[in-house]
Amino acid sequence: QALQGWLPAWLPLPLPAPFLLGLDAQLAETGYPAYLLGRFNASGFPHYYLVAWLVKTPEPFLVATLLALLGGRLQPRELPALAMGLGSLLVFSLAGHKNIGIRYLLFLIPVAALACGRLAAAGRGLLARPAWLRPAVLVLLAGWQLAVAVTAWPDFLAYFNQASGGTAAGHRYLLDSNLDWGQDLIALADYQDRHRIPVIELAAFTRLPPEIYGIRYRTLTGEPAGRHVAVSANLLWGRMYFVNGTDFWPGDPDLYARFRDLSPQAILGGSLYLFDLGPVPEP
Repeated sequence: QALQGWLPAWLPLPLPAPFLLGLDAQLAETGYPAYLLGRFNASGFPHYYLVAWLVKTPEPFLVATLLALLGGRLQPRELPALAMGLGSLLVFSLAGHKNIGIRYLLFLIPVAALACGRLAAAGRGLLARPAWLRPAVLVLLAGWQLAVAVTAWPDFLAYFNQASGGTAAGHRYLLDSNLDWGQDLIALADYQDRHRIPVIELAAFTRLPPEIYGIRYRTLTGEPAGRHVAVSANLLWGRMYFVNGTDFWPGDPDLYARFRDLSPQAILGGSLYLFDLGPVPEP
């Protein structure tokens, strides 16, 4: 709407109406605390999505995209897609109040994939000579990408590339839907049954009641009353939200800070930290 205001009233924006309405709806939402590199900021970070792209994208895809962009002069037919991708990235970066997830950058993946297609063009770019170099690099990148996908399975949502330290270090860079969206509650139910844990003190980052997965739990709102504790990565590192599908939203971002210095018994999918506090003293 702001962009339309700069144009003559008789000139419509040459883009599909649903695209513009969706963009307006997303950019109009406020009240999302941004988290980047260990810091929270109510107004967002202009470099948030650049950092997100660099730490959440597999290295072979980053390398392929870079080689493609350095691979000779861009053709006129390549410019619209590149301009659309970079322009959208700029819009979301400047609208820093919605720094909540790399999913807002998903449009860059097909744009970058189109750019990577340049690597297959014979006789162009950095891989033009010697003749064996191009196929060798393509096979290497494809194999590398396949290895990344296989080793990351099935925890793709919490994936962070190895250059950033991997999923275990993800909370140092990003939180929210980049790492934890309540996706590992089914794994928690399986873990509870496998280890015969009667009740878990649970603080899960979710709007769903965990009992629908068969989890036997008590909502953790302070000091645990039992031995076994499970805390979502977001809540553990200070990104507050509704806990266990209830109306409880912790006002203190350090409510679960005491668990940050404990060694977890297990980390499920990179998003759920499980702690064994030892036998509970008899009353």
